[in-house]
Amino acid sequence: MAARLAERVSFPVDILINSSHEDLKNSADKYLSNLRSASPNCPEFLSLPVHGKVPIKLSAVGFVPLYGEEQTHKVLALFAPGDSITAVALYLADKWWSIDDIVRTSVSARQGLHQVKSVGERIVLVLNRIIYRTQEMERNEIPFLCHGSNEYAKTMWKEGEAIGFYSVKPTGSICSSHCGKNYKLPVLDTAFVRPRHGERDSGLIILEDFVDSFTEKCLGLYPLSSFMYTACKQYLEKYPWDESLLYEVNGPGYWFQRTCVATIVQRERLQFAAEASQTEKSSQAKINFLESAAVSEASGQKTELETQLSAESQKGKESTDVHASTSEDPNTAPASIWT
Repeated sequence: MAARLAERVSFPVDILINSSHEDLKNSADKYLSNLRSASPNCPEFLSLPVHGKVPIKLSAVGFVPLYGEEQTHKVLALFAPGDSITAVALYLADKWWSIDDIVRTSVSARQGLHQVKSVGERIVLVLNRIIYRTQEMERNEIPFLCHGSNEYAKTMWKEGEAIGFYSVKPTGSICSSHCGKNYKLPVLDTAFVRPRHGERDSGLIILEDFVDSFTEKCLGLYPLSSFMYTACKQYLEKYPWDESLLYEVNGPGYWFQRTCVATIVQRERLQFAAEASQTEKSSQAKINFLESAAVSEASGQKTELETQLSAESQKGKESTDVHASTSEDPNTAPASIWT
């Protein structure tokens, strides 16, 4: 009973442990042959959460390359009605699987970062990249290139689901963007964790694993995305003695194509400090100006009051003088007037 239950809940990544690309192709060819001989008027349906019941017929299926421009390895895909671009299911291990189920596992030991080795794990890696590009990539981000069939990569698993991945170009591997030159150091070229699953230290976990997986004295990152830049700052705070380990690289990573990440972080901190200082000076200058204006206004009001009081005092004095000059002398006798 328990064995049948385990078999029922197993997913492609758990089943395709010892399978090859050829096994997938042979299985798909056999299925396609049977589909051609089936009645087109009575198709089977695959129930999917988002798309509902999708008819399985010749016009809705086709082989798609697993590794981008590399046409050697393909897998049979099912497309939703009216959409010949987006695959909604893949034919693996002799049955159709939804995209969501393909990135799941029933093996409890598959937790954290695991290196991609089997065909099933490579398919999970490819689908993670597709999920990123179609659902969660931001506009200002550089899209990840397609992973090759022999790419060094690790998938991050959490609670039975593949939630992220990272891939590396090892030392000596071909740098296709620079005339086929070889990488001079290991370069972490893609890293992604789905936002709804990612925690604050997800990037740090990836970076720590990258450092632990390679023994070279210098390790590269390209592109230095905001996600990995945050991880680098966390790493340097935790391991300050590794300040000369991580480099942002261009191309294959010759010495003149490297910039120390610690230097980039320090430069940013100095810039922030300078901006904060300038902001503080501007704020203080504004406060000083307002205080000076308040003092000037108060001084002006005081001067105006003093002037008013002085004027009133002077007016009172003049009034007294005039009154004194027009009053009769009490010692002078009044003149008599006779008619």
